Amino acid sequence: MIRIDKQEQIPEVPGVTVWGDDQAYNIYYALPSIPSFRTKDDGTLAFKYIKYSLPVPRPDGKVGGAYVAFDTEVIIPEAKLKKLKDFLQDRVNKEHQNRRFPGTPPPVQLGSMVYTRGTCNLLLEKDGVLVEKIRGAGKPSLYGTNVATFNLELPQTGAPIFEAAMQGEGSSLVNVVYDLFFWVKMPPMTARVWFNAQKFYSFYQKVDIDWNLWGDDSYNEKMHETFYENEAAGSEVNLNFVLPDPDQDKKLKDKIRDWAQRSLDDMVNAKMKEAITGVPEDKRKVPDGIEHLERNITVNKIQNLSRNLVENSAAEWNLTPQGLLDALTSLKDKAGKPLKWDDYAKTIRADDPFFKQLTVRARVNGDFQKLPIAGVKVHLDYPNGSFKVEGVEKKEYIFTKDNDVQTFWTFVEKDNRKYNYWYEVSYKNQTKTYKPEPKTTDEDELMVNVDDFGILRLNMFSGDIDYDQVKTAQLTLQYEDKQNGIALIQKAYTFDKTHPEQQFLEVIFQQQNNPFRYQIKYVMKDGKEYLGDWKTTDGDTLFVNDPWSDTETVTINASGNLDEIENIFVDLKYEDAVNRYTQTQSVVLNKENPTHPWEFPIINQSGKLTYSGTIKYKDGKEEDIAQTEVPQDKRTIFVGPKVLGFLQVDIMSDLLDFKVIKLAKISLQYTDTQNGIDARKDVIFKAGQTDSVQWKVELKNKTKTDYQWQATFFLNDGTKTDTPLKTATDQTLIPELSAAAAAGGN
Repeated sequence: MIRIDKQEQIPEVPGVTVWGDDQAYNIYYALPSIPSFRTKDDGTLAFKYIKYSLPVPRPDGKVGGAYVAFDTEVIIPEAKLKKLKDFLQDRVNKEHQNRRFPGTPPPVQLGSMVYTRGTCNLLLEKDGVLVEKIRGAGKPSLYGTNVATFNLELPQTGAPIFEAAMQGEGSSLVNVVYDLFFWVKMPPMTARVWFNAQKFYSFYQKVDIDWNLWGDDSYNEKMHETFYENEAAGSEVNLNFVLPDPDQDKKLKDKIRDWAQRSLDDMVNAKMKEAITGVPEDKRKVPDGIEHLERNITVNKIQNLSRNLVENSAAEWNLTPQGLLDALTSLKDKAGKPLKWDDYAKTIRADDPFFKQLTVRARVNGDFQKLPIAGVKVHLDYPNGSFKVEGVEKKEYIFTKDNDVQTFWTFVEKDNRKYNYWYEVSYKNQTKTYKPEPKTTDEDELMVNVDDFGILRLNMFSGDIDYDQVKTAQLTLQYEDKQNGIALIQKAYTFDKTHPEQQFLEVIFQQQNNPFRYQIKYVMKDGKEYLGDWKTTDGDTLFVNDPWSDTETVTINASGNLDEIENIFVDLKYEDAVNRYTQTQSVVLNKENPTHPWEFPIINQSGKLTYSGTIKYKDGKEEDIAQTEVPQDKRTIFVGPKVLGFLQVDIMSDLLDFKVIKLAKISLQYTDTQNGIDARKDVIFKAGQTDSVQWKVELKNKTKTDYQWQATFFLNDGTKTDTPLKTATDQTLIPELSAAAAAGGN
């Protein structure tokens, strides 16, 4: 597989990106940076240009135009490909010699890239001046040379501009952009993207109606409605590699970070919860005859998603080969002669019968070499055709290899371009065929897709599984479609170091309507066995990863008065009894470190999380934390002493006369000898600083709320006076000193 950090640009072969293989030193992968027109087997281009003139101007004044059809592909030209292979072969020879391998160096190989998805588009706008209509598949073949097909309709102003651009030397006006995604193996790195969303709605309604025969009727209604929404997302990427070329190193790391952000965006767009709507007005009405009604509706939607990648993880990578294609006459045929415009262009008058033809180019998008397909018969018929057999013009074509193109044409009658088609798939070593219902269309490009061939296919590969720890991974695969008569199909596959790839292939004679279900059992080298949850996949590629493909995150928080606590010791344990899998963690919390996250791998969601511990106070006392089980939906833990309540006193200076008082000191003390509490506080008031002060003490005995206080007043004449020591339970303390009382100071 492609190793993404083995990417390079070879100066001797410009315009080509080359990657090394993650295992074999003689295997490489190459992709050109600019697409090209497709060259057919006979050396000519898949290109056709027809210019036409109208005998009578259209209502908009246009008197003609042109029609262009062509194919593009992503391929390295033969001359450049030979130069690339020679360069890489020289590198393989040197590597073979440096490693001191015996024998002759192996020949260099260019591996096939495994494409997952992609698009192909033209950078041309339908502006009515240069281009009137654009038709394209929008999706390349995703195998071979990634053939894509396009049709352009040009107005009379665009036809001569296009002709001029396609002739002469240099580039044309055709700018093609491929957007290709393919599988690669990641370099030394860790990456995580996550998304959390919650939407909550609550509605409460209570109605009481009292019909009074003699007095007034009464109607009482209470209604509460609450909406709440919270979303959070993020990505973390740590890159642990350095490429020799600083410029290439920066570009690759920037692209990996962009890839992580796109993965997050795709995750959010694909998994975003739908909006919660309130109870409509018509559902809030009281039905006739009902006197007492109570409605209580609660909706809570939560979406938590996370994706992690580490070194050697298989990931989907994206490149966009693009650029202006060369002008047609600047290209050469197999004999080295320049192509001629007249060989690909034709001029006609629209009043010619040929102008009224329906031309359909039919293709079959299937891999005949890898799939058990013997052939595909495609039938086309035009009910209003001029050459009629039983009132219908029809033809049938047999497709037996990739990139076959068959052309069906007929004269158009009464401006009706709709035709019927059906196809029939024959399989190798099977007498039964697959023939879906006929369809009607007016498309000039008919593509029969492999998804419709009645074949179940799933390619399975070892992903980031570590075979130094895992002996075998036993995968059970299921497919079922009871609604369409497909009974349960179940197959078992074993993956190990010598069998990293498997393929499931089954002819079902109909379309695939449901996803695959699969479950993996891991047999470790130490004899342990782990059984994962059942999962589904609706793609055609599945990667078998380590048993610890999921991650659990627990956050432990300290609570209580941390000024009195020296340390909180917490022992955590995660135990999966089904799989005999255990994880433990011990943490220490205090005022400087009040929280600690614990992240660990899990096999599935069947495990139990518990914790216990000890609280050690600064005065030497200790308090045990009993063993507690944590629910699966609450992975945030708060540990600390139990708080019974607080003594809270507000000290106010409103009754102090600062005309005679220079400073007032209020001394407070709370004592609970049985629980070892001796809390003291001095509150100072002086002129200009008379705001009330609050004193707060945590209680260990909620029934003991008495405290003692005493005031010392320093007077302006230099004397002072003390109040007696008093006991109080008031939550508001207002010391008092009048001018008369001050006269008795000492």
